[in-house]
Amino acid sequence: MKSKERVKRALTFDKPDRVPVFYSAFGDVFPLFNLPSKKWQPNEKNVYPWYISSLIRKLRLHRWKRPSWAPKSWWKYDHEVVDEWGCYWNKRGNDLSMGHPGRPAIDPWDKLDVWNPSPTIVDPNSYKLMNWISKFFPQKYKISIINSIIFIQNRVSMLRGFTNTLIDHRRNPKQLHQLIKKVTDNFLSNVEMMITKYKPDGIWACDDLGTQEAPFFSPELFKKFYADPYKKIIDYCHDHDCDFHLHSCGNIGDLIPTLIDTGIDSLEFDSPRLSGFDRLREFQGIFPFWASVNIQTVYPNGTPEEVEQEVIEMLRTFSTQDGGFLAYFYLDRDVINVPKRNERAFKKALKKWGKYPLQVLS
Repeated sequence: MKSKERVKRALTFDKPDRVPVFYSAFGDVFPLFNLPSKKWQPNEKNVYPWYISSLIRKLRLHRWKRPSWAPKSWWKYDHEVVDEWGCYWNKRGNDLSMGHPGRPAIDPWDKLDVWNPSPTIVDPNSYKLMNWISKFFPQKYKISIINSIIFIQNRVSMLRGFTNTLIDHRRNPKQLHQLIKKVTDNFLSNVEMMITKYKPDGIWACDDLGTQEAPFFSPELFKKFYADPYKKIIDYCHDHDCDFHLHSCGNIGDLIPTLIDTGIDSLEFDSPRLSGFDRLREFQGIFPFWASVNIQTVYPNGTPEEVEQEVIEMLRTFSTQDGGFLAYFYLDRDVINVPKRNERAFKKALKKWGKYPLQVLS
């Protein structure tokens, strides 16, 4: 069975031959992510360009025209960066991660009228290199990553500040709706460009919606502010024969039915234990999940034997004999200090237990 068919069958409970794997470009999925547009040249003093990976800078995949005030090796020091959406991040010197959200760009609210992301978020050339590479993997399921990967709720909270946004749901609902609409319309423009130009099989976005204990807000609040914006983009994807996949971190078990109602085609969890396997089994055979070996516990700190048991537990939680589980390998293994032996154990366990019919379900 070819990769694209395998993924499609797993998502629709239509008897794949084995569990599909999302592992950079080496599994069944080819991720079509954007590089910063060549036209994007941030010039605010003492603020540097944000890159989702330091490899973009190291390989000179984006060339920032360094102004006179910027040190030659600016990335070696603690610094503030800005992305194409005008969101600020804080980075430590030589930090391999994408950094941490910084100061809000829209505080106070009167800045909303003048805020707009860079027009380069709809530059088709920013996806051109990865799309060219994808042509060497025509049988893979092609997923286009939404610009700068972060989706509606998290993008809004970065622009306004996390605490501000939580308060805004109650104190400033009108302004918050306006910001959400503005963000959503820009995302829709990005998605329209990707689908029209590159025709991916799916769109991938990230919206972390929970703490370690519970969602940031109730399902009712999510419905009031975010459900329709989600649907607007997801409906466009479906109208153009494109799936929509959502990554979300945190314990979001209470939000899953509401998210399913928006039309998403799958959820991806890096730490499925946060929502709880018992809770997630409620959706077995109903809704598909991508999942990694739990990145907070087992993957970085467990033994290879414990990694294997975690794979078996995920199969028993997410899959039926007709599919429903897709394995996801956390892409920043070095950032969370995952031993290579545990990555090998993840692959080995999938090879051993991930072929249908699943022995662990019998």
